[in-house]
Parts: sequence; structure tokens; C-alpha cells
Amino acid sequence: MSLMGIDIGTTGTKAVVFDEDGKMLATAYRTYEEKFPRPGWVEMDPDLMWKAVREVICQAASGVANDPVKAIGCSVLGEAVTPVDKNHRPLYNTLPSVDARCKAQVEWWEENLGADEIYAITGQPLHTSYSLNKILWLRDEMPDIYKRTWKFLLWEDLFCCWLGLVPAIEYSLASRTMAFDIRQRAWSERMLEAAKLSPNQLAQLLPAGNPLGEIPAFLASELGLPKGVVVTVTGHDVINGAFGAGVIEDGQAVLTIGTTESIVAALDQPSLSRELRTEKFACYCHTVPGKYAALAYSTCSGNLLRWYRDHFASRDVDEAARLGVNVYDLLTAKANLGHSGMLLLPHFVGSGTPYLDPESRGALIGLSLATSPEDILAAILEGTTFELRVNMDAFEKAGISIREMRSVGGGARSDRWLQLTADITGKPIVRLEVTESGCLGSAIQAGIASGVYTSYRKALDRLIRLGKRFEPDRANTQRYEELYATYRNLYPQVKPLTRVLSKYK
Repeated sequence: MSLMGIDIGTTGTKAVVFDEDGKMLATAYRTYEEKFPRPGWVEMDPDLMWKAVREVICQAASGVANDPVKAIGCSVLGEAVTPVDKNHRPLYNTLPSVDARCKAQVEWWEENLGADEIYAITGQPLHTSYSLNKILWLRDEMPDIYKRTWKFLLWEDLFCCWLGLVPAIEYSLASRTMAFDIRQRAWSERMLEAAKLSPNQLAQLLPAGNPLGEIPAFLASELGLPKGVVVTVTGHDVINGAFGAGVIEDGQAVLTIGTTESIVAALDQPSLSRELRTEKFACYCHTVPGKYAALAYSTCSGNLLRWYRDHFASRDVDEAARLGVNVYDLLTAKANLGHSGMLLLPHFVGSGTPYLDPESRGALIGLSLATSPEDILAAILEGTTFELRVNMDAFEKAGISIREMRSVGGGARSDRWLQLTADITGKPIVRLEVTESGCLGSAIQAGIASGVYTSYRKALDRLIRLGKRFEPDRANTQRYEELYATYRNLYPQVKPLTRVLSKYK
């Protein structure tokens, strides 16, 4: 029997079917677009997302007819919340993390509870990204929708709901709502009371790897699945991806290079120090029982390459098609690394940690009439990696030491990108043989829920295989130091300018 892992992300959904030894048997992927109805507003169409989820399940399941799926686990993008009625129908579009409409609600929290108390309870720095702020925005700005809402669900809960089961949410994802007590591993009475919300308006809590139930036979048939498929929750995509990379001990970290970029550092205890809060890092529950994790992230990474592809690389797209290669491999190969004479601030949809500035915008400086497309590509790759280095330095300042990083996601398939990352950060990078660690982590949790594996440690020992290792080139690391020092000044210098420019768009 095989195991299916699903990863519902910001720009697409992937399903991968693995055998019990972690070999990929079938895969499917569908994309969807974000909506930008107003400046600072970002929405996602839940019906289109569910259509994509159904399609990847059907396609992946059809590829393993001789080895039918026994269990399914699903990890999802964090924070994205959708109001639904009692019939599980969305009443409004999904509001994802980068949607920044709820600034007034953030100010209310600051005035009434304060960022320090909120961080002490939830491990989350006060910010517009969290689900609870978006729920309060719906209450304040769309009271009719708020009153008609049965539950406010994140995508994991909604996935369970639409598979015919009760909506359930795993602890790592619940941590991202800003309504969850990470020490008690329960909905926070203090936060919900202040927000005038009931736990009944949210999903039930369930640890990762616990069976939620079986997909009803009629729905399983529609999805091309056999009867009796067990479903489990597997949590926030970046934490589940860390689990799928075997990152569960202090000193270990996983670097995910996808649409966005994130570092998850495993912790044995919750770290809620003032230094960590000052740097605006979230601390929350790991999917492994009793473990915790700290998260640093950038809002742009692979999506900048896609932006470049869509607007400036039509010839490269044609060339890649003619050569039968991936267009992103072609673009990264052409990048004029180390010689572009430019810096890029990758804040195209606001910044991630450690600034958490939703109003920040991207910048490209050093342009001249000699600038080439290859120079711009280099600035994109180097800028996103410099931003990663900013976060790693802030981790170190807050007492979180990282010995090495394991890399996963689409960008992890690029040798050139990983070597650049090792050179700029000065840390060794190890690629996993299975770079789709989110889907693998979900499949492992599904295997635990269905009894295929007796423990998560035995499963990880059996399935996690390390691939190519990238050591820093000390000469390159030294050469990038001066450029990095200049990059550290870029955000403070550009910040007041983007505040002015934002008024004209």
C-alpha cells in the first residue's frame, strides 16, 4: 500500500505518492493565481484551490492503481483563513499571510494586550499576517459575513472538511493563528476572550500523525481512491517540511527555497526571549511531540524568478522549450553572479523577518546602460540570499545556532543556487535526495496514522536520505562580505522612499 502526501501552497498544490520506503511513485501539480483587489490586499479563490486539490489527488492516485493509497496527509500554507457556513461553503475568499489589510486590528492588540504578552502566550510577533487579525477585520468591516460564518478555517481544516470529515488543525498550524497557547498546546483562553471569539468558531485541535477518520466511500470513489483511506493532519508547510527533512534536533535547520524562502530551526524547548521577539521571529510547536521550532522567512524567492520569467524572459521560455530544459534552470545558469554591480531588495510584497514590514517594497540599484538581463538575474539570486543571511545573523544574535542546513523545495534542485547560498551564508548546505520534503513529511505522518510506521524516529531513519553537500568556498564568502555589508544598509535607506512611492499606486 502507498502513502500520499499533499502540500497546498501559495501558488499551487502538489500531491506525491510514496511507497513505504520513501520512493516516489507518482506526482501531480496544479497552479492557481492570487488576487490583488486593492493595494495591500491579497486574496485566493478557495473554489479554484479546491479544484486544484481534487485534480492532483485524482492524477496522483491514478498513477498507483497497482499500489493503492492507504492514507493521506496534507500540509498547507500558514495563516490563510477562510470563513465558511455550516454547509462548508466559503463566504469570502481566503485571506493569506501577505494580505495586509488588518493594520487597525494590529494596533488594537498593541493598545489592549501589548506585543510582549501576545508573544509570551503565542510565540508570534504582533503582525498583520496572522489569522486572528484577519478574522477581526471581517468582524469589523464585513459584519454580515462574520455573523453568517460557522467556522473560520485554515486550509488544513478546510481540506479535512471537504474530504467529508470534521475540520481539524494540527498544533504547528494552529500556532500561526495567533490564538494558540504554544506551551499548553491549546486554544488560548486569554486571546480568544480578548477577541470575543469562541473555540467553537475554530477547528478542533489534533496532533500530527493521529488518524482523523476515513474518507467516505462515495467521495473516495470520486477522487479515484480506494475505500478506507485514512486522513491525518500534518500542519504548517514549513514545519512539516522540516519534519520531512529529518530536522528535529537543536542545531539542525531546513532551508526551503520555493515561492518564498524560509529557515526552520528545530528547538528542544520553546524560545521566547526578548531577543527573539525583538528580531520578530516566530516560535511555535513542531510536528514532533514535545519539540518546538523557530521560523525565519522571506516573502520573495522563486516568485521573483517567476516575475522575471513572465515579464522579461519570453525568449528564454522559447529557448528552454526548444532545448527541453526547465526555464528556471536556464535562467539561473545565465546569472552573472558576483559581477552584476547591483543590489536587489526582495521586498516585492513586503518583507518577512526580521523586519516584518508589510509596506516595504522592492528595489534594484546599480542600474546602468551596460546592465544586462544576466546582471538582473544575478541581483535576484544574490538579493534573496543576502536576505537569508540577514535572518541567519539575527538567529545567531538571538541565541539560535545553526551547524548546517538541509535544503528542500524547487530551488534546491539548482546546484548553482545552493553553492551561492553556502558561499554567502558561510554554512554547509545539504540537499536531500527527496527535495519534496513537505509531501514526504505528510506521507510519513499518514503512515504513522495508518500503522505503517511504529514511530516517527524509525520512519525518519528509514526514509530520509542525504544527497549532495555544498561547502562554502571561502574565497567567494570573503568576496561577498563587502557586498553584504552594503546590502545591510539597503532596507533602512530605501524604506522612507517606498513609503512615499506607495501613495502613487
